[in-house]
Amino acid sequence: YQAWLTEAAELPLQAGISDAVVEYQQRIQQIPIPGWATVKPAPPPQVNVPGSNALPHDA
Repeated sequence: YQAWLTEAAELPLQAGISDAVVEYQQRIQQIPIPGWATVKPAPPPQVNVPGSNALPHDA
């Protein structure tokens, strides 16, 4: 684990996983619903190791 932490700390920052960004992109391609605002999500967090929703995780 310590070796992984050391390696991860040396990687450049990149956008982390954000389902909100993906869902927002899907929503803005649909027909607008009057009275329901679509709010742009905050940018994803910057992380060294972004992970993957395809891998098992505890989130």
